[in-house]
Amino acid sequence: MKNLAKSIFAILCIILTCTTHAQISGTVFRDYNGNGTRQSGAGYTEPGAGGVIIRAYNSSDLLIATQTTSSATATLGQYNFPGPGT
Repeated sequence: MKNLAKSIFAILCIILTCTTHAQISGTVFRDYNGNGTRQSGAGYTEPGAGGVIIRAYNSSDLLIATQTTSSATATLGQYNFPGPGT
């Protein structure tokens, strides 16, 4: 359990600048081997982690948005911060 908690990226800080107009998205996953890369293949898969709160901060370190990773089977662990105007 200790290794599992350690390997989940529970808090991700995304530093944004005021001029950023891009969508930001990704997947939080259980990094069982601790190498920072998600493995997926025959016999070994690092699954997505649903229900994790992702926080986005601007360059002044102010919280500007939060998202929670998906718990749906097809999109487990995915999050998305849409660009401005969407």
